Amino acid sequence: MLEQLSKLGLATPVVRVGWPDQFIEHGKVEALRAKYGISVDGVMDKLIPVLGKRIAERMRTGAGRS
Repeated sequence: MLEQLSKLGLATPVVRVGWPDQFIEHGKVEALRAKYGISVDGVMDKLIPVLGKRIAERMRTGAGRS
């Protein structure tokens, strides 16, 4: 999907969230999700900086104003 967006010339920001491509040890699911950033807090930690940049860009350019 990301390759298609790139081919179309769309600069869509993407935040990747998921298990790493490596062996994941066994343990309690919630503890593993927290460790690898697949919890609500982990996702928000990755998403907020991207959203912050987008909002700042819109404010600078005046995009979205009526």
